[in-house]
Formats: sequence, C-alpha cells, structure tokens
Amino acid sequence: MQLSTKTLLALSLAHSLSVNAAGSTSTFELSLFYPQPYEYDNSINLSSEVVGFYRSIEVANDLFERKGVNLELKPTHVASVSSWTGTENVQTGRSDMDNGITEVETDVGDMAVGLFQPKGSTIGYGENINSSNYTWYPNVTAKIGLAINRTLGKGGDNSYPFLLSHEVLHSIGAMHDQAAAGRFNDDAKGREDGYARTCDNGYGSLMTPVISTIPFAQMTISGASDCNTTPSANMVGFTNQYAPLAAEFEVGSRNNQTIRLTVTENINDQTFDFVAQRNDTSATEAMTLYIAGGAAYNGQNALAPQSIEFTSGQASSEIIKIDFNTVYGVFDQAHGEINNTYAVVVGQNEVQNKLVDVTAINTLWEPTITPDPETPDPETGIPNPDNGGGDSGGSTSLFSLLMLSCLYLVRRKLNK
Repeated sequence: MQLSTKTLLALSLAHSLSVNAAGSTSTFELSLFYPQPYEYDNSINLSSEVVGFYRSIEVANDLFERKGVNLELKPTHVASVSSWTGTENVQTGRSDMDNGITEVETDVGDMAVGLFQPKGSTIGYGENINSSNYTWYPNVTAKIGLAINRTLGKGGDNSYPFLLSHEVLHSIGAMHDQAAAGRFNDDAKGREDGYARTCDNGYGSLMTPVISTIPFAQMTISGASDCNTTPSANMVGFTNQYAPLAAEFEVGSRNNQTIRLTVTENINDQTFDFVAQRNDTSATEAMTLYIAGGAAYNGQNALAPQSIEFTSGQASSEIIKIDFNTVYGVFDQAHGEINNTYAVVVGQNEVQNKLVDVTAINTLWEPTITPDPETPDPETGIPNPDNGGGDSGGSTSLFSLLMLSCLYLVRRKLNK
C-alpha cells in the first residue's frame, strides 16, 4: 500500500514526537497460536503452554512497572492452527506467520506469538524492525516465535519466563548490543540506545542474548535506576518512546478480556470448584480450562485441558469439580519453584484477563518436607542418617541422655 505525502508527513511527525511525555501506559494485546497436532502430542502439555503464556505476560508487566517502563501486555486470543504440522521451529514458524499461508490467520492483536520447536539453541524469534517501519508499516501485527517448554521456566532460579518480554521488545526495535542498535536507526529519525548492558548487580539486562543465565530475581532493564551507569544503553527510554506507536500495530483495541473465573475450595466435597462466566451469551460455545504451575521441565506440572460447554443464553458455566488429590499433585510439583499453580479459561472470542492463583485459595494442602540427610538433628547436633521421621528414630535424644546419667549416679550411690 502506497502512503500519501500527507500521511507520511503525519506519521513522521508522530514518530519524532512519540516520547511518552505524559507517562501514560501503552497496551499491547497479544495472541497465542500453536500447531493443532500439539493437542494430540503426549510430549507437549498445552495447559503448561497456555498458563505459561499468561504467566510470562504477568512477569513482564511486573518487571515493566518496577523498572519505569510505561507498557502493559494483555492476552487477547488463543487458538490452534490446522495447517501447521508440529515440526515447525521458531524461525520457520514465525516466517510462515509473517509472510506465509498463516499471515492473515495470525493477524490478531498488536503482536501474535507462535509456539514451535526450538531451532538448535535458538528459542525465540522476534519481529525484525527498524526505525523506518514506524513510518512505512505502522499498522502491521508483529509476529513472534517462541519455543515450547520455556515460558514457565525450566526449574530453579532461571529467567526463561522473561523470554516473551525479551521478544516483545525485539519487536518494537530493541537489539542485543550497541552496534545492532545503531543499525535500527536506518532513517536517522530513531534512537540508538535500545540494547542490553551489564547492570549494577553484575548480570546482563533483559535484552542480553542468553537471558536464561540471569537469576530470575536479578532481572532488570537498561536505563532503570539499577542499570543506568552507561547512559548510551537505555531500554526504558527506548520502550517508552516506541510503545505508543507499537500499540497501534493493530488499530484500536479488542478489549475482550472479559471471562471471569471463580475458584472455590470445597472442603465438604474435597474438590476445587471452577465456574466460568462469559459476556457474550448469543451462541453455544466450548471454552477451555487450563491448570498448570511450577516449571515446564516436569510433565506432572499440569492437568489436561478441560472443556467447558455453554449453551445459547448461558452466562455462567456448570461447576467443574476437580478433586483435591489431583490438584495437589500440581501443587507438589510447583512447590519450591518460582511459579505457583494457576488456572485460566479461554474462549473463541473472549479470554480471561489474568491467571487465578489456585495455590492462594488452598487452605488444607501443605508441602511434604523431606529432611536433608546432612541436616543436623536439632537435639543432638548429629546429621540425620536417613530421611525418616517415624517412631523408630536412629538417635538418642538429649533428654534420654540426661535420664541415663541420673540413673547412673543413683546406682553409684546405692552401691556404696
């Protein structure tokens, strides 16, 4: 599409004046697509992937708010793609979304995320964008490829959950290093400070090429108060300038985050009860409930997706009851990880705004704590030789030792 001179001048002016002077927060709506064969692949747990998508959004929003980035991510759509075979990797799949047969199908939201196999060690591909794109292609949905089994993390204190936010910022022009950031400014109208650097804590920032090496709690962004000793790298300022423009990759907002999910701990029935509510009741619809938590490396960290059926005119679903022991299994796998256990419902035209933390609703489950065999017994100071805690302990208590000493002294007196 050729733009008129008047339109080009207007866009150029908006480009040059897009500093978010008022400090208002921009919103990116994100859609999620995955190959339909993933629904039948036992090696892929869609509950873990969908909950991971939502969790990555929440992790990103928390980081942005804490570091002074005026940007909020929102989910807007989750769907399968029948033409994908499941063999696509993050590069070939993203390419198909960008200019292949699924380009139009995946033009949903400001940014569309596709779930694919990794390509070697590459686990994410963002949109390749330069400064001039904001003038010539201002309203094009950015396409992102993410590898499966990453968004909930791989266990331990790694930063895989920040993979989505890393690729989102790539898709507005952020780069890994200073040389690449200079190439972003292809029209001499843009910034050149949108890249990573080593921060005050000694770790790299969000746009570091391999973010999984950064401890989760240490993640920050160049230009934030804890990462601004090198003024030439300023991802906070870069994002706050370009986010208002990228928020119009899809003109207008879908504002369809309208599903409400209520979760109740039913002690009488020993179940967690799930009820979904929708806004649009005009037709029959099947929505899907996803429950997962912990880390993606463990196949027991999620339950199978569960269908929730609505009839025409029905606003609230029937109660979906899942017994405690089933959910407790996910609690056990999530215990000690950076994620709790969450639930989310998505439909064809409506989605839930954010996850429901099922762990926070629980009052009965308690984690099973196995003593470390090297941990000293609190009474004797002697390392526990086994992991047991039963009645036949393998050590003598301090109280028992005192009693034996007293008995010995009494016997000495009697024998004199």
